[in-house]
Amino acid sequence: RQLREMSECPWDAPWERDAAARVGLVRADLEMTPQGLRADAEGLPLSLHLPFTFVTGGGACPVARFNRRGSLSVCSRRCRDTVIRPSFPVRTWNLVQVGQTVFMPSHSLAPHYLPLNRIDRLIVEPALPM
Repeated sequence: RQLREMSECPWDAPWERDAAARVGLVRADLEMTPQGLRADAEGLPLSLHLPFTFVTGGGACPVARFNRRGSLSVCSRRCRDTVIRPSFPVRTWNLVQVGQTVFMPSHSLAPHYLPLNRIDRLIVEPALPM
């Protein structure tokens, strides 16, 4: 039941539709998520970002410790050329961390999203969106 709730298109909620109409919003962008998407209602046309999904950000940068001034870490933008692929003891989604942001390559989810009629524009990100 939770997955069904989480898969509803956020723009299909009545209050979101009202807010979009008030400000003249005519399109929304989406990313693929593991729970899928139910976009069967009439609503805003949707653009889909492929293939990367933003998972989380704001954590401690795992490469910050490589550039320090005294006891403080100084951002050297090492994340621009350092990619971390975490590994887990159990099978999970493939995750990639760049700096403080974690992404999920969502190639395997595309077949579910592409047939949705409301998705009429694709935004292709051939590399991590940094």
